[in-house]
Amino acid sequence: ELVLDSEQIAHVVTNLLLGKHVIISGPTGCGKTTLARMLPALVWNIYPDLVQVLSNWGSEELLGQVYPLPDGGVAVSGTLTRTLLKNYTARGEGYLRTRYRAPNGAQYDGVWLVLDELDNCDWPALLADFLAASDSAFLAIPVSGSPGEHLDIPLPTDFRLLATFNSQDSPFTVERLSQSNRRRLAFVELRSPADEEAEREAADFIKLMAERSGLLHAQPEGYTFGDHLTLQEFLAAMYLVENRYGQERLE
Repeated sequence: ELVLDSEQIAHVVTNLLLGKHVIISGPTGCGKTTLARMLPALVWNIYPDLVQVLSNWGSEELLGQVYPLPDGGVAVSGTLTRTLLKNYTARGEGYLRTRYRAPNGAQYDGVWLVLDELDNCDWPALLADFLAASDSAFLAIPVSGSPGEHLDIPLPTDFRLLATFNSQDSPFTVERLSQSNRRRLAFVELRSPADEEAEREAADFIKLMAERSGLLHAQPEGYTFGDHLTLQEFLAAMYLVENRYGQERLE
């Protein structure tokens, strides 16, 4: 069962409505992937095309190429390209926007790309490639063996990218993205209920220990520090209390 703060979910939905691509970050087990898969279908009836990112990913794995076939058709590589094509049916020289039938037979009004574990690769470079490629109304995919030739795939105005991300596992930082690219993205951090409960428990314990040690005095309007303590003494005492709390948690 997914248990998340409603404000966190609203933050993701709001940024998607504003036209931004959303990167959902947080610790392992907090529900990032579940949320990324669930929201498009529940809110917009959009199929979430979930793909796990690998460590060797770059522009080629994201965009790919077009490969002409002997029968006159084409084959395409690239995760983004294959996802976009699921929004269309080829019609003559163009594309007709159609509903997507999922493998289970369900009908969806479109398909979005969900990249799972984005932190596995050089994600700032990958996102920069994605934003550069999606900066116009068409995605231009190069044709293999034909320099200068490309296939133009229309980019739906309602298309979004969602990605899950564990910032603790990545050596790359958001500072590698340009300011203009950052404005097109939204980073939403999730916190697991277990983390929040642990923080409340820690805060209650520290307050209790501070009361017992005389560091805090209960008043009708709240708590006040003992007048005899300097700031340095208070911080030193809090350091000892926090370390004692951590030891008791481990015992």
